[in-house]
Amino acid sequence: MRKFWALFLVFLLQFHIVTFAEKTSDIDTINRMEREIAKQLIENYYRGVPETKIKIDLDVVSVRRIYLYVYSVISERLNVKSSIQNQQLWIETRENQYHERSIQKAKEINKSILNENMTELEKIIAIHDWIVFHTEFDTEVVRTATTINDENIYAFCADGVFTHKKAVCSGYAAAFKMMCQEAGIPCFTINSRIKNHTWNVVYYDGAWRFIDVSKENRIKNPVNILSIYSYFMLSENELPQKTHQLDEFSENTISLKEYITFYNEYANKQHNSNAKSVHADIMKQLAEKDNPYAMFSLAKMYLNGTYGLEKSEVERFQWYYKAAVLGHTVAQNNIAYCYKNGIRVEKNEVLAFWWYQKATEKGFHISQLEMGNFYRLGLGGVKKDMEIAKSWYEKAAAQGNTTAVDMLKKYF
Repeated sequence: MRKFWALFLVFLLQFHIVTFAEKTSDIDTINRMEREIAKQLIENYYRGVPETKIKIDLDVVSVRRIYLYVYSVISERLNVKSSIQNQQLWIETRENQYHERSIQKAKEINKSILNENMTELEKIIAIHDWIVFHTEFDTEVVRTATTINDENIYAFCADGVFTHKKAVCSGYAAAFKMMCQEAGIPCFTINSRIKNHTWNVVYYDGAWRFIDVSKENRIKNPVNILSIYSYFMLSENELPQKTHQLDEFSENTISLKEYITFYNEYANKQHNSNAKSVHADIMKQLAEKDNPYAMFSLAKMYLNGTYGLEKSEVERFQWYYKAAVLGHTVAQNNIAYCYKNGIRVEKNEVLAFWWYQKATEKGFHISQLEMGNFYRLGLGGVKKDMEIAKSWYEKAAAQGNTTAVDMLKKYF
């Protein structure tokens, strides 16, 4: 069979020049060429070649695709330059200025949170949790940045997480990937142009699993914390399309199938698109170790009957209660709701008031609203007091609770 492509390696001074010849219109062949070019760029990167130029007879559409392949594997964002000269495409890649500092930071942090007695899953969890609880999502960069420049590039790189303690999704993904790779865990990034979003995939239990650290950081809020494991170790079929849709029909980006094909070739791993869900099993393991966020996740799974678990009001209440005892704010609010309305337990307004009060200690606005209702109506063993009720409504309204605003208008 005729060979469609050829690879020639030539060293010239400090540049590494690779030529991909033999033009073809066959899509599968072009895709293979793109993957081979990406693998060559990655090989050069890890060999320490300072700059790389690739000369290929491919359409300019391949530029972004090749870049995405490379960026998905290497531990840091690259500065990429490309141009068309004499009907040939040139790609030049260089490390960003924060790369070496980030690598060193990743090693230092891993040394402080990982040890040789930990399982691979425990290492993944430790890395995930460190990033979630040590970084804030950089909303200012998202709001104001129109291009990546010297002033904001930190947010798009691992340096944002390690040095500035704030980043956007690509910065989170770069840091997570860097820490995993430094720990010897297969980890890559996925980029969706249609959603303008970046997240990670790790290899665990015989399949590629998806993790989105930046999404979980944004639902991590001291006042309204839910579960930091909502986007943790999901299978391909569990990946939410509303937030993580891939560009399956866009020619200048990469589909999930193409990503996985590349990862399998690069990392020599098998991919099982029908892999069983491990999300619930992992949450159970964490819950047994008294992790309140995992307990909260389990409660939601039993509420909705997801991740292979059947709906169960009993299990839902039990896991909410355990999380509440350990201080999970939203779980405390939910337990109060169950006691107030007699859901799976005997109705008890006194206990409901007590749990709502616990949740308000961390400023949870829904519990503040309920405290206002209890004082307005004189429920749960407290005397009716409109002034106290008003103060609770005001606290909830200050946090944007629209129902509290309506209550203030109606009664005050």
